[in-house]
Amino acid sequence: MKQFIKNKEKILTISLVIITTSIFLLIGINNKSIWIDEGLIFNLIKSSNVIDVLKNALIASGSEKQMPLFLVFSWLWSRIFGFSEIAMRSVNVLPAFLYAIYGYKIASMVCKKKQVWLGTLFFLINPMFIAYLNEARPYIALLAFALVLIYHSFYEKDFNSKKNIVIIHLCILLGISFHLLFVFSACIYACGILYHYKNNNLIFKNHLKGLLFLPLYILILGYMAFTFYYSSSLSIGNASGSVISSLVVSIYYIFGYGGLGLSRNDLRSFSLSNITPIMAILIFALSLILILFVIKLIKNITKNSLNKRTFWLFGSALILIVCFSLLAIVFKYSFWERHIISLSAIFIVLIIELISIYNMRYLSLALVLLFTISSMNFRFNYYYGNEDYKTVVNDLNENNYIVMAQGTSEVLEYYGKQFVKSEDFNNPKKQFININNYSLSEVNELIQKYKSEYDNMNIAIVLTSRTINDKYKLYHEIDSFNLLSEDILDYRGLKCFVSK
Repeated sequence: MKQFIKNKEKILTISLVIITTSIFLLIGINNKSIWIDEGLIFNLIKSSNVIDVLKNALIASGSEKQMPLFLVFSWLWSRIFGFSEIAMRSVNVLPAFLYAIYGYKIASMVCKKKQVWLGTLFFLINPMFIAYLNEARPYIALLAFALVLIYHSFYEKDFNSKKNIVIIHLCILLGISFHLLFVFSACIYACGILYHYKNNNLIFKNHLKGLLFLPLYILILGYMAFTFYYSSSLSIGNASGSVISSLVVSIYYIFGYGGLGLSRNDLRSFSLSNITPIMAILIFALSLILILFVIKLIKNITKNSLNKRTFWLFGSALILIVCFSLLAIVFKYSFWERHIISLSAIFIVLIIELISIYNMRYLSLALVLLFTISSMNFRFNYYYGNEDYKTVVNDLNENNYIVMAQGTSEVLEYYGKQFVKSEDFNNPKKQFININNYSLSEVNELIQKYKSEYDNMNIAIVLTSRTINDKYKLYHEIDSFNLLSEDILDYRGLKCFVSK
């Protein structure tokens, strides 16, 4: 009878976790525009042939070539559910459930019975989880795979069983196939082996059987080598910025500051003047709490450290940081928090470990509050979103405009606009004129040209945040922009100059 009641409670708890995750997933799933990276996915998977999807991925300029299995999975998903914003972003349903269930499993093993709900809540309100939950990219899957890997490397009671070893290797292989950079997350398993070795709980010969997966690893590593050779460089971010700036931005988001302080656009332009008093207070509060957690962590891992799970979890986090730093130095590319999202899973696990050890009730509740604010800002606060192409297209559709724009063709095409060169422009209703890399004099010439050719239409110019800081002032200095600058609309990372 006791076992029945226990199983019933477990089923009810898991059901509640799944329902909560579903609510987080569905609320606001299409309230923000598809952004550049999602547009690239759409552009690849819209092909009717999955082989063409993979071929096109290989010649893609971004990191899409590094996620072959995710593209296949998204292609299959779109064949069933279509290409709407809701359909594309719901590709995260299964990974989100996997992440939530394993979060509960870890919380139930680490926390006291009355604290399990709190530990599980930390996983569900993890700002990185909420931020990428409504994005048609592989990052929620990577977060889920990382958490599965942590569980089976550190928390599974039968660590040396054949079943557990198979799950670990399948998890690593799936993660790498969804995004090649997940290869560094294998350090979690390596640290798990060392943890069990130091606690006399390792049967090493059992883990040698993992060599049976070697052909699959060779196949994936061969694909990695081929993509690197094919593209002649590794594309994981922008070929600019330092390792320090990449780490600072990544930690800024992984530690929960992303929805409390400056938005990505303001952070990119280092617009410190946009920090409000409320932002400053929230950042200070989160920093103070995290400092206290770090002090507790140091206190914990300095006593019998090699036998502590927290020590090896922290060690795996450091190895991840070192690997990505070396990668950035060697290939001279910056990375973002989404590429190192496994670090977020380790971060949350360390938090609930410390809460369980030191029973920091009020401190943990304060952290829950700050994480909730950060997560809800990511989901609902317009300021924290990506460039709002959807609203730009909708607003300009309702008016009689010739639109000249900077930006990406994939996103504009998703919202029904062709992105064409000026010489190919002939349909203002269906086309935007591509002015990427245009000089000010060239844009000025286009304005004069279209004013004379379409004297009954107004002109709108859309600029991206990536250039707005350099060109916003300059555009005001051009005579032909005097009329346009009378009305300037801000579309979150996009500035739109429109005539009356």
